Amino acid sequence: MAFLLLVAGDAEAQTTGNWSLNVSVQRMQGQYMFDTVTSAYYFYGNLRYQAQRWAISVSVPVIVQNSDLMSFTGGMYLPTGKGHHSDQDRGRSHHDGDMGGDGSEAHMNAGLGDVFAYTEYALLPERGALPGIFAGGSVKFPTANLNYGFGTGEFDFGVVLAMRKNYRLFSLYMDLGYTVIGDPADVDYIDPINLGIGLGKFFSRGRHSLLLYYQTYTTVFDGFDSPQQVSVGYSSWINPRLALSFTVLAGLSETSPDFGFSGGFSLGL
Repeated sequence: MAFLLLVAGDAEAQTTGNWSLNVSVQRMQGQYMFDTVTSAYYFYGNLRYQAQRWAISVSVPVIVQNSDLMSFTGGMYLPTGKGHHSDQDRGRSHHDGDMGGDGSEAHMNAGLGDVFAYTEYALLPERGALPGIFAGGSVKFPTANLNYGFGTGEFDFGVVLAMRKNYRLFSLYMDLGYTVIGDPADVDYIDPINLGIGLGKFFSRGRHSLLLYYQTYTTVFDGFDSPQQVSVGYSSWINPRLALSFTVLAGLSETSPDFGFSGGFSLGL
């Protein structure tokens, strides 16, 4: 999340003091630590206000998913209480027949996801050889439809310290965060520390950019690999108020999606 905020900060700098509307669709698929595949679509509507040194945003997702095994919480896709009962139940959805073992989308459920709020403050502006330093905080509100396992029914809280440094046509991003994950019934999450490193390349005087980002977490479940993933994003400014973005993602552990991709736009209001 810190990476996305910093990248948005580059674009939002052109509309400081204004509101922006961000709309995106995200597709995620993975087997994770189960025997079956979970396929999910997330449709996000995000409203953001960017001031000179601080920003705040609120995101509301609508979810279409073929199982109740996984949900997006703590900034990751994690098993919920409905799908994570015991070793003999692992790989079985709470609702029998809701999904096929190959990730079939014949039986998809739709509902509201958890509302997510994020704020950041620029502690130090980027000057000369010094990077820009940002502090941020996040809250996940438990608004998701629990009948389909789209959430945990608990609050999450996160803090992050992030850095951005531009050098000619390149940018370096780093963020270090800590998340307190609310535990649903029958699941004990280990609150993780996360680290993200990103490298950006800009073209055509900043109108186009490519961004490579790696993110890893400390252990979230005893006995399972920690979540790790790498993503590549492309952004393009159509005009000073409208930007398009596309991202592809690959998971590097059993607690991450096998793959994902997203696309959307940001519109200055």
